[in-house]
Amino acid sequence: MFQKYLSLFLLFFSFSQAKSSHVAGGNISYKYLGNNQYQIYWTIIRDCRGIGLDSPELGVYGGTNGGNSCFQTKLNGNRISITDISPRCSTSNAPCKPQNTPSGEGFESHVYTYTIDISKSPFAENIAKSTCCEITFYTKISSRPGVITTGPAGNYYVNVLTINFCNLKKCKNKVSNPPEFPVNGIQMLCCNQASSFNFGAEDPDGDKIKYKLTSALSGIPNSTVNYSSPFSYLYPLTCYCVPPTTIKCNPNTTTNPPRGIYLDSNSGQFVFTPTKCDEAAVVAVEGIEYRKDTSGKYLPIARSIQDYLFLVKDDCDYNKTPTEELYSSNFAVKEGDTLKIQLHVMDETFTPYQTIPDTPLILAYDTFAHFYLILTNPQDREKIYDLIWPTKVGDARFFNYYFRNKFSDFHCPKQVYGFAAIPIRIQKEGVNIDFNTSKDTCGNTVFNAVSNPLDDANYLWTLYDSTGKDTIAQYGGNSIIPSIGLQGKYQLKLQSLNGFYFFRDTTKTIYLDGKYYHADIGGPEILCSNSSLDISATLFETHPPLQYLWTVKAGGSTILTSSDPILKLNNIQSNQNVTLAIKDNNGCFYQTKPKTISILNDINLDLGTDKNVCYENNIFIGPDPLNSFKYKWNTGDTTSQIQVNKSGKYLLSVNAPGYCDAMDSVELMFVPKPNITTTDSLYCKKGNPLQIDLNHHLLENGNDITNGSASYDNAYTDKYNLNIYNGHFLNINLGYFGYWKIPYHFHVSGCPDLSDTIQLRTSSNPTALFNTDPSDLFVYDQLDILFQNRTTNADKTPLYFDWYMDRFPGDVLHFVVDSLIHFPSVSAGYRPKLVVTTGMGCVDSIQKLLNIILDVNSVQNNRLIINSDLQILSTEIVNYQLILFDAIGRRIFETHSNSGIREKKNELPEGVYYYQIEYNTHLAAHQMLKGKITITR
Repeated sequence: MFQKYLSLFLLFFSFSQAKSSHVAGGNISYKYLGNNQYQIYWTIIRDCRGIGLDSPELGVYGGTNGGNSCFQTKLNGNRISITDISPRCSTSNAPCKPQNTPSGEGFESHVYTYTIDISKSPFAENIAKSTCCEITFYTKISSRPGVITTGPAGNYYVNVLTINFCNLKKCKNKVSNPPEFPVNGIQMLCCNQASSFNFGAEDPDGDKIKYKLTSALSGIPNSTVNYSSPFSYLYPLTCYCVPPTTIKCNPNTTTNPPRGIYLDSNSGQFVFTPTKCDEAAVVAVEGIEYRKDTSGKYLPIARSIQDYLFLVKDDCDYNKTPTEELYSSNFAVKEGDTLKIQLHVMDETFTPYQTIPDTPLILAYDTFAHFYLILTNPQDREKIYDLIWPTKVGDARFFNYYFRNKFSDFHCPKQVYGFAAIPIRIQKEGVNIDFNTSKDTCGNTVFNAVSNPLDDANYLWTLYDSTGKDTIAQYGGNSIIPSIGLQGKYQLKLQSLNGFYFFRDTTKTIYLDGKYYHADIGGPEILCSNSSLDISATLFETHPPLQYLWTVKAGGSTILTSSDPILKLNNIQSNQNVTLAIKDNNGCFYQTKPKTISILNDINLDLGTDKNVCYENNIFIGPDPLNSFKYKWNTGDTTSQIQVNKSGKYLLSVNAPGYCDAMDSVELMFVPKPNITTTDSLYCKKGNPLQIDLNHHLLENGNDITNGSASYDNAYTDKYNLNIYNGHFLNINLGYFGYWKIPYHFHVSGCPDLSDTIQLRTSSNPTALFNTDPSDLFVYDQLDILFQNRTTNADKTPLYFDWYMDRFPGDVLHFVVDSLIHFPSVSAGYRPKLVVTTGMGCVDSIQKLLNIILDVNSVQNNRLIINSDLQILSTEIVNYQLILFDAIGRRIFETHSNSGIREKKNELPEGVYYYQIEYNTHLAAHQMLKGKITITR
């Protein structure tokens, strides 16, 4: 494991000159000379381009809380040194020559000194007073540089150092030798790069120093400089923050780059990322030195301020910051042992702009102890050092040492510096620690540390399994009660984490009886969501009456408490932890082992609602398959989906690891397919329109369909297209003949309509008619009978004819159209019949009654139906017609009067004649008489 410390790089670059603005910072320190004498040192940093530094006001005052209420006087300090501290490479020319005159771009450290004797006036009398014993040394000079952009430009420069002699008197060591803070002068920073600086130092007396940002001073005793918004002493410059609209974000040194402004109060390490590339800011850090008094209490004995100017500019010549990494995880040793830490100083090449890599080195470090630094790889570019400190007895202390060092990449002329502070802990040898066991009043096994524990001892107990490898639990405190309720063999390790003493660890094998839990609420529960659960406790070795406190937590938050003996949980929907605390009548307090309630995931199973399914569908039901899920249908199938085509209730059960079992069902009713048939009918008409009820031609299971269960489209032939009337009637007018097609749609619930066509035929009815005329052929000197077809049909479709004849008495004859009947040799009655059929199938027929009388004159009176004048001997006749032919078949006479030939008879020559009489009786029967008559005179 290694740790990386951010570095601060300080670059030398120019900034605007101001002849009267030349003070860039400084500090005040002191040294005890013995015999009540202190040497005071004032350090002032001068910009070498400004005027020379002459006659700063140096002085001292006394009071409380940094005030000057008791006295104030100037001191005639002497300047003892002027040192060029410009951040430059050793090969560069000194920019501040000649000294203390306006010259090159650089910075000088001017050190003034003065010796005081606190046993003399004005110190002795003021130190003796409790209200005046804070003695403060100060510097005051005009003025701060005009390049400052955060507010204090042109303000007076004032710095102070305070020694609290009242508190020093309370300590065993009543004199103070302060730390020597590093003098680094003006700090030049690269814009938008991580930076750090160290304001700390080790105290030679071993005192503790705490650091904090403070306001820079502009007047005596406590006047502060002016900061412009948004700056203040806590936020003295513009730094990287998220969001970038503020500089007052919480610091975080682990991000890249670091966020905010961070000052470590123990080491003085200052970390930030400057982002305003033309900024000049004043940063002031106060260090307060603490020392234990004779009672062991820490008291402040001194206060100093380091005040420096920080400049930010964007001309770093593509040079990256060097870093320092530590290859060690343990910076603590027992006094008398040797500490060894390995440091690795690195510098990454800024490619592609930097072609020659830098060689970083550690430049300087604190020499507070007898340690030494060894360069282990001088031949390599990046250096590895061994920090070795052979500690001695007496080096231990309660707080850390810090190894502060400064390193550089020697990238000339603008080399970059870095700073790091490594914490080191030296501990005093402690006594061996041990522990024993006992029982408390509640029967719990107690493990006690018995090694004369110190007041500030910090113990760590670690419980391992029987092998000592796996950690079971850790505890703190001088005494512990294992709270895991386990039984069996374990190893228990006791350590002391005391900051001052180094203790050797103790590990023992122990046996736990598992009776720490005097109540048991059962093991884990695995439930489905919305479940309910009652939890009760099994108690042993308790003393009623008992007080209960149930605690239910979900997601780390308490969601329910109860004081009932039985905990009732309803509609549980999330994972929960349940514990029970019990206090018995003896005041013993028992805590149960947590009971976990795990809620399994729900399986989202939904087969849908019950429904009717069309007869023609083979449907699939069930969810999409998922890995590790198991399926079981009441049909015996084990796939996630099944194909069904029968009515019934289908039940599916699903289970999977980590899920609650799920079950769902769906009832399907397959609609039976109706048996739809059509009747194919013929409609024959004579003169009247037709209205056809289509519902009579669509049958369901052999019966007429219910009105409304079907709809019809237009009826059509190759010539005509008719609308359906009133939903199911087809009206056909005269002359609309043909083969009709009517599309229908039978409605089936839940199914597509059954669609087809009804086919109907409409045709005209023929009018059957025939005439009987004498033939133009003679047979046996008699005129034969010729039947002439006079049938008509409006449809003009083909006609088919059938002729029938019966003779009474006699047989029925069947003959073809237009056939001849030879004149019979005897008088007889005949019934000729014509049957006419159209191509559509429409039929009409006509039948006539034909009587053949060979010689009317010979007909006996009792059988006469006509007389010799060819009159019908009946009054109930209509439509009488007589046609008379001569012997050779010529029509010679025709009448419609039933008078026959009475009026014509005398005009006819004697001879043989043939006749044909047709008439209708009152019963509408058609009669025909044919025969021969002889006229004589």
